[in-house]
Amino acid sequence: MDGAEAGIMHLPHPSSKPLRLTIAREFYDFICEDALPGTGFEKTTFWTNFSSIVHDLTPRNRALLVRRDELQAELDVWYREHGAPVGIAG
Repeated sequence: MDGAEAGIMHLPHPSSKPLRLTIAREFYDFICEDALPGTGFEKTTFWTNFSSIVHDLTPRNRALLVRRDELQAELDVWYREHGAPVGIAG
């Protein structure tokens, strides 16, 4: 694997198209050595599909994280104005 530094890997693609995926070496090793054996999936197929899913869902995930922050901010304002309900105050 190319670019292994401090346990982070930049996965190359077997064709000319890069995967544009950076993962922890421990995750890569777990998938390749523990999770995939016996499933019938080749490493290349798994990482190509995984990369595609990650890149397809990243924009939606970012939008959901923004929405979560907005909702949390609204909750924070409400609790500052009304106080925490009995029994859940930290």
